[in-house]
Amino acid sequence: MPLRCLLLPLLLTLPAAAQIVDGTVADAVTGKPIPGARIKLKPSDRSGADPLYTKTDAEGRFRFLQPPVGSYQVTPDAIGYLAPPCCALVSLNGHPSRATFASPGQPFPKITEARDPDGTSHASVEFLLTAYAVITGVITDPNGVPLPGAEIEIQQKVPAKAARSYPSHPLPGGEFILAQRSMTRADDRGQFRVAHLEPGAYYVVANRPQGIPGNWEPSYRPTYYPAATDPDAAKALNLAAGATVAADIRILRQTGARVSGRLIQPPIQGTAMTLVTLLPERNYLVNADRPFTNTSTGQFELAAVPPGRYILAATTIIPSVSPWDSKSVFGATQVIEVADHDLILDIPLRRLNEVTGTVKFAEGCKSTPVRLHATTQTGRLPDEVTPNAEGAFSLGTLGAGRTILYVQGVGIPASVRIGNREVKEGFDIPLADDEKLEVTISCPQARRPQ
Repeated sequence: MPLRCLLLPLLLTLPAAAQIVDGTVADAVTGKPIPGARIKLKPSDRSGADPLYTKTDAEGRFRFLQPPVGSYQVTPDAIGYLAPPCCALVSLNGHPSRATFASPGQPFPKITEARDPDGTSHASVEFLLTAYAVITGVITDPNGVPLPGAEIEIQQKVPAKAARSYPSHPLPGGEFILAQRSMTRADDRGQFRVAHLEPGAYYVVANRPQGIPGNWEPSYRPTYYPAATDPDAAKALNLAAGATVAADIRILRQTGARVSGRLIQPPIQGTAMTLVTLLPERNYLVNADRPFTNTSTGQFELAAVPPGRYILAATTIIPSVSPWDSKSVFGATQVIEVADHDLILDIPLRRLNEVTGTVKFAEGCKSTPVRLHATTQTGRLPDEVTPNAEGAFSLGTLGAGRTILYVQGVGIPASVRIGNREVKEGFDIPLADDEKLEVTISCPQARRPQ
């Protein structure tokens, strides 16, 4: 009998090379093991295979025996701890992987990949997780009665260089800003709880409910912890890892002026409604205090408006059965100054036309497909639009107000101009009949070496 036939049964009985993924999960501050953490082992080859799961024992250890050969994402999840946005990448195919990911406030996991003397492919991961901080509190009205439904915004003190396009408030000195981090709503008892916060300095502000105001009176003001209407006078909460800090807020009441007036608009057929809104010119809150009213007579009145500079936006809408089919026909945007006395205005409305423009790339830059998206403080927003082959686009008819145009799909800066002026902080709708947007996209900058 041939030798290969004699060896075949023996070869079939030899054990296949084993694979092991194991590791530990511990507290990044105390070093103590974290028992009961959920560990996910997900194939990274996009094969669609279901991930494997296990949990850490009393010593914070975990182990996966005999997973198939390949590359995997290992992700921990422990109650009370921040989790990396992705994972640690490990390889069981003889090609070690060095790639790991962690959130900015967390240590990188330590990966050890080796082949044991018995031929076992062995990957070990050491995770250090940071316990998240929690802010709790009770929101009450000026009389100390719990205020259900109040909106709570959490702002974090971060270096000014970290500022992005989202609303942020510059703190005195220019070195730090307040950036939006989280929002929640007080429950039926006026209580709130915000978790999953990284260690750092935070500010808490209570505000009117979005939509139906409920028990929020016109004289109530957005109130920062412990009792301030201005973030510069607010007190920061310095949160350590794992800390739970209380931030009870009693809403402040402040008198204001009455802003009223008359809307002057061209004749219109049928029933129409005009929405009049005041928006703080410098808006640092996601849920800014926006006095608003609706009118079908052309007369409007807003009560208890605090002093300051506002953008008054008025949009006349012809209603429809479906709100998505409603048509914006007239509008006006005007900056006003509210002092400590009543203000009476005459606001001329103009026809709202489609907002159109062109996109071009700066000289020497490679043309790349882009998408455009406009955000406004009031009115209906259009879907994303893609310029045609000649770079022309139309955003449709936008409601009145301050509007910002975003260029998506390139990740590089863009300059927006209307005629001879550059638009840096948005443009006001309605535009003049002959005004168009000119968007110039600059070349991407070379990435700095890591």
